[in-house]
Amino acid sequence: KMSGPQPPPPEASPWLIWQLADSAFPAGGLNHSQGLEAAVQSGRIQTGKDLREFCVELLQNQASTSLPLVAGAHADPSLEGLKACDALNGASLAGNHVAHRASIAQGRGLLAASGAAFPALNLKQMRVDLGPDFGGHLAPVTGMVCAKLGVRLLDCKRLFLFITLRSIISAAVRLGICGPLEGQAIQASLANTVERILQGRPETQDDGVEGGLGGPAEDAFFSREWEGFKTRGACSAPHQNLAQTTPVVDLLQGTQDRLFCKLFSS
Repeated sequence: KMSGPQPPPPEASPWLIWQLADSAFPAGGLNHSQGLEAAVQSGRIQTGKDLREFCVELLQNQASTSLPLVAGAHADPSLEGLKACDALNGASLAGNHVAHRASIAQGRGLLAASGAAFPALNLKQMRVDLGPDFGGHLAPVTGMVCAKLGVRLLDCKRLFLFITLRSIISAAVRLGICGPLEGQAIQASLANTVERILQGRPETQDDGVEGGLGGPAEDAFFSREWEGFKTRGACSAPHQNLAQTTPVVDLLQGTQDRLFCKLFSS
């Protein structure tokens, strides 16, 4: 029996990517507001404009704190590679128990749902082999699952940010910050912003979508002091680009457990 690296799986069908992106895929992401609920109760978010700026800030933060780990596990989806990325993810979230807990809950949910939906991946046995010390954080689990399914790295990172944005908008509708139609308009207006975040491009070219690019939130995003991250591109060097870029959002999310009345786990 020959040993050595396994050949990569065939490229995933778009249908499979859509299935992973579907809110009906039972990974548990809709139980979390990504810190939005705490930000609302603090008075920081009151309007649709505030929500849009919050989305940009959080997407920026996910690009610098989570996508390097997504890329790392995608590049090496083996047990050792996944464990290394998971341990680094746990260390990076050690100062925010709410985000740490939410990341594990969503990662384990994705692992369980993917194991049931795609039995050929044999993820149940993999979970046993990972041992009791494996946390199961969302970012590395996403990278590993996508790699094993044949999802390209760029599509994997795009999927991760799409699910993040979808979860924020869904939470905003349930919290009464905006209606479902306004929420979808905000999500659509951020499409090119997400692509620029993925590619690390500072240009702000109007894509013709009303209320789209070039707003103050995007300008602030691209003027921040992380030029090295932008010039390399989001997550071009896994493990070397980890950075917290929105400490206020991180602090607000950490107050979730202190909210007297709440709808979400994080």
